[in-house]
Amino acid sequence: MNNYAALFDLDGVIVDTEKEYTHIWDEIRKRYLPHNNSFAHDIKGQSLRQIYDTYFPEPKQQEEIRDFLTEQEGRLLYDYIAGVEDFIGSLRQHHIATALVTSSGNIKMQLLYKKHPEIDSWFDTIVTADDITHSKPHPECYILAARRLGICAERCVVFEDSLAGLTAGKNAGMYVVGLSTTFPADIVAASAHEVISDFTTYTYQKLVAGIEKHLKGTGISLS
Repeated sequence: MNNYAALFDLDGVIVDTEKEYTHIWDEIRKRYLPHNNSFAHDIKGQSLRQIYDTYFPEPKQQEEIRDFLTEQEGRLLYDYIAGVEDFIGSLRQHHIATALVTSSGNIKMQLLYKKHPEIDSWFDTIVTADDITHSKPHPECYILAARRLGICAERCVVFEDSLAGLTAGKNAGMYVVGLSTTFPADIVAASAHEVISDFTTYTYQKLVAGIEKHLKGTGISLS
C-alpha cells in the first residue's frame, strides 16, 4: 500500500460555493469598505480571524459580520464540485489517507454537516481555522494535517483553488493540484504543479503519478 495522502480544501474544492461567497463578501464590502473593490477576491482562502484582524478590528463590526455570515451560510446549497464524491470514494478504496483542510471555522462546519452529514466520514482528519494559529498562505494547516495522518509532507497532494491555499500547499512542500473554480486556469497554474477544472477526469492513478513525480524531484525514495 502506498503511504500517500490527499488533503482537500473545502470551498471551491469540495463544495461549489465560491461565487456565492464572493457575493456575500461583496455585500459586506459595500457596507464597510465601499472603496475597496478587490476585497472579495483579496480574502480568498483566508480565515475569518485573519480577515477581522486585517480589515475589521472593531468588535462591533465583527459581531455584525459574524451574524450576517451565519445567516447567509445557513442558506447556501453546498453543491458538490463535479466528480468529487466518486474521486474521494476511489481514494478510500485504494487506502489513501484523506484530510479536509479549511479556513472555515467550526460554526460554518456545523452548517455544512446539516446539508451533507456524510462529509465527516470521508476524511481521516479535519483541520479547521479553529485548530491553527496562522492562516493560509502559511503552511501550518497542511503541516498539521500531515502530522495527524502520520505521513510526510512530500507524500501529500493538496487540492486547492485559492491563491493563498495554493501557496500554503507549496510552502508545506507538498504536491499541489489547483482547481480553476475560483480563478482562471492560467492564474492557478502559476502556483500549482497541475491544474484541473473538476474531478470528473482526475483519477487515483493520476494522483499517484503526480506524487511520485514530486518525490523524484525531491530525491525522496518512492518506497
